[in-house]
Amino acid sequence: MAKGASLHNSVLVFAGSDQIYGANAEPGPYSEDKAAPGNVYAETKLKAENEIAAILEKYYILRFTWMFSMPERNKKSPGFITNILKALITDTPVYLNENDYRGLTYAYEVIENFEKVIGIPYGCYNAGSENDVSIYELGETALDAFGASGRAEKILIKQSGSRRDLRISNDKLKNYGVMFSDSDRAIRKCVREFQI
Repeated sequence: MAKGASLHNSVLVFAGSDQIYGANAEPGPYSEDKAAPGNVYAETKLKAENEIAAILEKYYILRFTWMFSMPERNKKSPGFITNILKALITDTPVYLNENDYRGLTYAYEVIENFEKVIGIPYGCYNAGSENDVSIYELGETALDAFGASGRAEKILIKQSGSRRDLRISNDKLKNYGVMFSDSDRAIRKCVREFQI
């Protein structure tokens, strides 16, 4: 695709991933120059990024965090917030790691910001919600947003797995006026907009 874009003098937008920071020894949040892939998926993402940069001058690499929304028009949307809501409805517990740190980005904020990104200088950018709390704590946020914080002990089961830190820093995008809500606010915004 990069070679094709080069032949037609087109701009390529590549969806990268926060997974690219998974093997960092120091804690996040990470700037774009801290890539340290810790699995095959992340390694292939970094390899693709490097090949794009070697072929093209006009490209945007957007390293997205884990995205979420709610299902629409009979489309399934399995994801973090949907799983929490399903657990509430079915009274089935969800297991969340208290040592897993990463951003959760509301998909509609990606859509809202996309036009702003196209037009800033070409390059690689972290894109999505910043976050300073664990996935378990974001589960508590979702329950609170649903008005069900009193059911946290029954619905959320805390797991103590190994620490994983995929948190990003959006400072580079913020310099160009591209802003995302932090994960806590993004969850609350989604629940409010879908009127759940």
